[in-house]
Amino acid sequence: MSKSKFSFFRFLVALLVIAANVAMGAFVYFAWQPRDLSDVDGRDSKVKTAEVVDILEKIQAAKNGLYEVTITEEDLNLYLASKLKLAQSGVIDEYVDVKGVYVDLKPDTMEIIIEREINYVDPSAEKGDDKEAASTIPFLPMDNTVSMKLKIFTTVNEKGETVRVVEFPGGSFGKAPAPGQFVLAVKDSFDQIAKHFSKEVDLAYNQMVRLEIGDGFITLDPRREVKEAAAPAQ
Repeated sequence: MSKSKFSFFRFLVALLVIAANVAMGAFVYFAWQPRDLSDVDGRDSKVKTAEVVDILEKIQAAKNGLYEVTITEEDLNLYLASKLKLAQSGVIDEYVDVKGVYVDLKPDTMEIIIEREINYVDPSAEKGDDKEAASTIPFLPMDNTVSMKLKIFTTVNEKGETVRVVEFPGGSFGKAPAPGQFVLAVKDSFDQIAKHFSKEVDLAYNQMVRLEIGDGFITLDPRREVKEAAAPAQ
């Protein structure tokens, strides 16, 4: 190999290394930028427990009565907030609080989001409600989000059978999109959520014939033959 070709090869490798470092740096930066959750329905609603729709009961009634039922994103998130209390575990548990778990529904896609608050408060500081004032690090407290996406849709195969397809397109760390392999690093947190709601998941996923996810809603139908039928008046 001539000297000129070798120099060009070294230059090309250097460019690739720089590009990789820049890409990784950008990913880390955006991963620590909390995403905007203002469009998630039911995240900030303040309602009494009695006003929260019992999702398990609603789905079970639809299955027993053989009628289609629709669950809104707001009702689903209020139900999650009323039934799920998470706490951070591990060596960083005293610096991290789980603020909430939410579901963002888009056509054929369910994105499960975990929001955490990271802070460090000097043990010698006076206790109070103002965490920002008590924090000893300028940029704290800060919010951090991580999410996992599930693409779920019902289709009819070549045999005319109704089948459900589930795909895992990935998720996000903060504002940084992440492929499926990256999300595996935090999959255990999402597995714990699924386990906590195992009855709801089994009823909605395994015992329903049709499952449709739209913009802000999920429609479930237990009927194998669709006829004119409606849910009873609430």
